[in-house]
Amino acid sequence: MTVSFMKKTIVLGLLAALPACSGGATSTDTQADPSGGFRGTLPPSVADSDKLALQDTKIDYTLALRSAALKLTGNYPTLAEIKQLQSASDQTAVYSQLIDSYINRPTFNQQILQFWRNTFQMGGTLPVQTPTGVVNVNLEFAPTYAAYLIAKGENFSKLVTADTGTCQTYNPATDTFTATPCSNPAAVGILTDQGVQAQFYSAMAFRRVRWFQEALLCSRFPAETTGAKVQYAGGVYNSPWDLKSTSGAINDPKALVDFQDTSSLICANCHSTMNHQAPLFANFGPTGMYVASAIQVKTPVAGNPDSKLVDWIPAGEPLSYRFGQPTPTVKEFGAAMAADPAFKACMATRIWNWAMSRGDVVVDQAILTPDFSAQLTQQVDAKNWNLKEFIRAVYKSAYFIRY
Repeated sequence: MTVSFMKKTIVLGLLAALPACSGGATSTDTQADPSGGFRGTLPPSVADSDKLALQDTKIDYTLALRSAALKLTGNYPTLAEIKQLQSASDQTAVYSQLIDSYINRPTFNQQILQFWRNTFQMGGTLPVQTPTGVVNVNLEFAPTYAAYLIAKGENFSKLVTADTGTCQTYNPATDTFTATPCSNPAAVGILTDQGVQAQFYSAMAFRRVRWFQEALLCSRFPAETTGAKVQYAGGVYNSPWDLKSTSGAINDPKALVDFQDTSSLICANCHSTMNHQAPLFANFGPTGMYVASAIQVKTPVAGNPDSKLVDWIPAGEPLSYRFGQPTPTVKEFGAAMAADPAFKACMATRIWNWAMSRGDVVVDQAILTPDFSAQLTQQVDAKNWNLKEFIRAVYKSAYFIRY
């Protein structure tokens, strides 16, 4: 274990023991303690470790190379690479050359494909029982298309907007991507992918829009909280949508689901957005196939009936990506998502967390500060949505090579 790592471990332990509600210090912590207190019993190297950690700018290219190689190639650096780096008069240049080498190898494409499989929670095939037998749905197209866009250095916003070439296969033996015909004819990136639609099939298509929100925008519902706060018995409603913009008893006493109920939980905080999105994806059946003629999802009430548009929103309400952003088609929904700063920030955050061995931004709440997130998204902008070049920059950054 390195000394620097030990220092940081001690610092984290000390910080964890401080009062959480006061920002890590009480009013007496700032006063001199004649006896030295607890810190007075510690050796200076430990007592001052919080200050040292903040000023620690030591760089170890060998450790950085080890971490980078494991992530970018799936294996350790070779002995020759380690010796080349250690003996170099200009370690910065040699380290940079090795990162370029790793990213240009076929193993990088294999690693980035695995990254998107993990991120999307997809891969392999999904057997779906139908009245005519079992249908095995391909769950590889969405992560493979994401990997393809990075491997080819293409504009990554195509992930949610492209209308061709979205069903890619990958052959690791030859390191080749091959476009194949998609089952759903009118492609909108991975939003209409059969595997995505089958994997996240659910009542009223709510799992589908939840997956879009969490996997591609890196946050949970509620997605919109900028409305005026209104207090109800069950809590505060703060969506910009009118409460009556969702279906419920206020508009229709016979509504199958009362999304307007405020007696215990304010369901509309989430569903005001979800209900304006979900009908766009309601015509995809359990196998993920699009059926233009009829809604394919169910409303979870007695009898499990096929859903109708009025089960989500009252007549006349627009289908929308967000409040004030009507998106009557999936194509317009994808364009709105591609233009959403949250989508760019999400992709940058996911790559950053992967490089830095941090947890998942949604599940583990491994979020970035707004300022740093803005810095990363500016870098994505500067590289014209070329995430391969963004990845290259992350692994060469001073943040990555410091410990």
